[in-house]
Amino acid sequence: MSRGPSEDLHALIHALTQAEKRYVKIELRKHVVGDVNQSELLFDALAGQDQIDEVAIKKRFAKYGFAKRLPEAKRELMLVILRAMRQFNAERSPARRAVSALQDGDFLRLRSQFRWAERRLNEALEEATLIHNHALRVMVLQSMSQLGRSTESMPEPSSSPIDDPIVQEAMLLVETAYYDAIADRLAAVIRRYGRGGGPVARALASDLVKHGEARFPIVTPSAQNTWLRFLSAKAFFIDNDPETSLRYDRSRLDTIERDEKFRSANVHEWVNLVHSVALRLVVLRDFAAARPLRDKLHHHWQEGSRQLSPANRMAVASQYLNIEIQLALQSDDLEDLEHRIPLLDKILEEHERETQTEVGIAILFNIALIEMGLGKLRDALRRLARTDEYPASIRDDIQAASRLLRILLHIELENESVVTSLVRAERRRRKGKPIEPDVDILLSVASRYFTTTPGKQRTKLLRESLEKVEALYAAPPHEALTAIFEFRVWLKAAVNKTSWRIELRKLST
Repeated sequence: MSRGPSEDLHALIHALTQAEKRYVKIELRKHVVGDVNQSELLFDALAGQDQIDEVAIKKRFAKYGFAKRLPEAKRELMLVILRAMRQFNAERSPARRAVSALQDGDFLRLRSQFRWAERRLNEALEEATLIHNHALRVMVLQSMSQLGRSTESMPEPSSSPIDDPIVQEAMLLVETAYYDAIADRLAAVIRRYGRGGGPVARALASDLVKHGEARFPIVTPSAQNTWLRFLSAKAFFIDNDPETSLRYDRSRLDTIERDEKFRSANVHEWVNLVHSVALRLVVLRDFAAARPLRDKLHHHWQEGSRQLSPANRMAVASQYLNIEIQLALQSDDLEDLEHRIPLLDKILEEHERETQTEVGIAILFNIALIEMGLGKLRDALRRLARTDEYPASIRDDIQAASRLLRILLHIELENESVVTSLVRAERRRRKGKPIEPDVDILLSVASRYFTTTPGKQRTKLLRESLEKVEALYAAPPHEALTAIFEFRVWLKAAVNKTSWRIELRKLST
């Protein structure tokens, strides 16, 4: 269900930093009609509500005119906020500085201040070049061309139009946009088919490689970077080759960190790369190399992202959380993370308060695995239940894995009636749809577990199921759904009368 304008305005106000809110209120105070700043009253009312309640606002401010024309008042407030944020952020990034300088250059040209206009446009071009923004460079070069017409500074009449700087830059923009489109389509393949993906995903990815290679050589640094990002994602998610993926990401990270000015200008890309390299190192079990990168993310979240919006700051926090949790799971260092789970919860709650994300549900599920490994089964169940709050469109694989894992946890807690109910509900949910072999085995084990005599008969059931699952895991068409929580490890633990964590540790070593 989509949100309406009121929810959007409320969400926008809550997404502002404290500094941004102060700036908006300064802007609002410039336009006071009468003795009371009614726009500021509306702004404060919306900022003070955790959930929007227009009825309460109308009742509380009934004597003010804005309460009688609330839709128009909200529209005016939104326009003021956007105008204030354009001013507030005008100099805070290379892209913003380039846009501001471009606007200044156009204004100065129209006022016949040609030399000053030229200086501002050159500054805009430098900023756009720093971040490899060819779209911005095209716009600046077009303004420079208009400035040339105003000062009668024309190109050589015999020169080729194809050599015009705007035409050349537009061709570079096409190249950048083309490789961005290839990378976006690979992301869509990964989203639809998951890690491993199977033959269809491999075929689609191979076709994208052919499209990309057909346009070689790549000229622009931005397109080269996008192509490496594409190859890294393909190696990691489609080919299950983290070593190759790591090499691609390492080369990109080394390049961006060689120049501190360039790194600062492209800080979002740098953060994403740090997270990507750290994740691949964890998968490859190089924990010593991953920890310094985790610390970089933590430091950037605490110190480097103070000027970011809450949404962007918490995006950095989610990347730090993901690496922290993956390190704990893969290295079996759960006790070290246990005392920080309340902090992780607090960060996660703040991150997911306004929007629910794929990273958020993944972190939620992984913390539940940590609690399971620590033997806190009821805590894990409560956390897994929270995944039901996410829309079906967000990581349906994790939502399905969460339901299946809950069945196993209730088996361990010997809640026979609950297990029976959950199995029936899962089969009804999948009625008329093909059931993955590993899921079918899990549901079969769960439905027969309590009706099978404890001892040799139950051990036989578990052992036979384990053999089937290990065969599936050994040669899967793509990553099995139950591999998300290592169903085979749970079976081994049940056969050997140990714990999921102990058997997972054996598997890792």
